[in-house]
Amino acid sequence: MCLFVRDDKKAEFKELLSEQPFFDNLKIMKLSKLLKVKSYQEKHLLVSQYDFFFAENEIITSMVPFLGKAFYSKNKGPRPVTLENAVEWMNKELAGTKVFLRPGQETL
Repeated sequence: MCLFVRDDKKAEFKELLSEQPFFDNLKIMKLSKLLKVKSYQEKHLLVSQYDFFFAENEIITSMVPFLGKAFYSKNKGPRPVTLENAVEWMNKELAGTKVFLRPGQETL
């Protein structure tokens, strides 16, 4: 899992999530470091390294154009979290399954 946060919030998220069982598999990445990832190949490599992406709710809308095709073509766009609900949402994502249906597809 990878969590994108504002530079000034990294310590708060790290403190909150450090006691969770999934913390060993979590990478907390500051927004300034993410903005240094420029090429499609670098973004593609980042997408292939992690199964789930989360982003702080305040920055997620500004990230959409930057992340682009590398993230959204693989249906790995980040899910929004806040300090208050980060643990709950991350546990929910780990316990659940996502199904992406395209127009015209049906489930039985």
